[in-house]
Amino acid sequence: MSSKHRSDDRHLQDAIGGLLRGDFSRLEALFAPGVAPGQAPQILKWLEAGRLQDPVVLAEALTCACFLGRVEVAARLLAAGVPPPVAKGPA
Repeated sequence: MSSKHRSDDRHLQDAIGGLLRGDFSRLEALFAPGVAPGQAPQILKWLEAGRLQDPVVLAEALTCACFLGRVEVAARLLAAGVPPPVAKGPA
């Protein structure tokens, strides 16, 4: 495995941990478009590569996209089949 691939794996694992902890502000760069015109946000690259499959992580990614106002990312996650969160009523 190349060092670039290992670095990306560590980056992905860090992102997954951050999503599960709710560190949405810290993860903002992953939801922003890439530097080059038309470059997808990193979170969508991982999604399209099949590297994000855990339903809980995907739900957190959708919540994070909404929290950060990344409508285009939220729309792509919804189109990929990530279900929208369901509001829970009073207990």
